[in-house]
Amino acid sequence: MPENAAGVLRRFQPSLVILLDAADFGANPGEVRWIDPQDTSGFSASSHSLPFSVLSHYLSSELNCEVSLLGIQPESLDFDAGLSAQVKNACVALQKELVNLVSDF
Repeated sequence: MPENAAGVLRRFQPSLVILLDAADFGANPGEVRWIDPQDTSGFSASSHSLPFSVLSHYLSSELNCEVSLLGIQPESLDFDAGLSAQVKNACVALQKELVNLVSDF
């Protein structure tokens, strides 16, 4: 639930919140793309069925910051399918890239 994390984020006072989730955009497994949260009305954030557009608007207004969404193309969208090697490798590479970007500030 977003309100459970809002307090911690509010104290941190971020200028940017990046949400990361599996997104089926018809690419190869592990491909990463920026997705406009306003284009995600059909998507839901995990099991809470809250569209990313609503979640991003809530976080943006509560935290007065930019909210961006990174989508990773999964190999499978089947329930409990597990993390494929391609997606795991993409997550590791993405983590390194984000750490490098943040450490430059």
